[in-house]
Amino acid sequence: MIPIPDKKIADVAGRKLEFARAGEGRPPIVFINGGGPANMDSWGKVYPEVKSVSTVFAYNRFGDGHSDQVAEPQTGERVVATLRDLLRRSGLNPPYVLVGHSLGGLYANLFARLHPIEVAGVVLVDSSHPDQGEMMRNPGAVWGAVNRVVQKIYTNINPTKFSEVAVFDETASQVANAGPFPDVPLVVLTAGKRFWWLAPEKTRQTIENHQRSLAALSARGKQIIAEKSGHFVQNDSPEVVIEAIREVVTQARLR
Repeated sequence: MIPIPDKKIADVAGRKLEFARAGEGRPPIVFINGGGPANMDSWGKVYPEVKSVSTVFAYNRFGDGHSDQVAEPQTGERVVATLRDLLRRSGLNPPYVLVGHSLGGLYANLFARLHPIEVAGVVLVDSSHPDQGEMMRNPGAVWGAVNRVVQKIYTNINPTKFSEVAVFDETASQVANAGPFPDVPLVVLTAGKRFWWLAPEKTRQTIENHQRSLAALSARGKQIIAEKSGHFVQNDSPEVVIEAIREVVTQARLR
């Protein structure tokens, strides 16, 4: 990962959150990283390239970087509320273009449903789907064994971060009970390279169906397969993410 420069610390309800802001223009582009080992630096190849497009903002959730550790269950609603508070304290007013990777995509999805007038567009980067909980619990023998090893490694790196995964089902329920996804520009970027030989065919079909359904959330949505990328599309093919952000920002400005 390439470190994002000029990080700062903000006080949100008496707790510290690390963030960075650069560029000028509207709508602001807000990066929401995934879970596990991912933090704001996972956007290091994209963030500096899009600051010429508009204002860019990235941050570390509780448990990442120099942000405070997790003090309470990090459900989606709590993550969204904290992010909204941080954005306003940082002087960024809505509407925003949300760019969410993996679990961060689930938070972007929830943010857009809870606060539709505050969202100008969304880019989902190999995003989690609210219905993937069952697949996570029953991924198949080989893939399940690999996932358990990976999660153990990640837990040792950052044990507090997995409080988000522990409440995944609750966050998924919050998405289901929130309002409809708004009619905004939406690009869903899907990784084209996965270890399919480890996964049963049912898992493959489920993932493909989930990604297509995310693109269908908005009448203005579309899906792009990042053929040369694994899960971290922003690292493997940053140009694909940059172009998707440019497209959504351009469309948002035409509204």
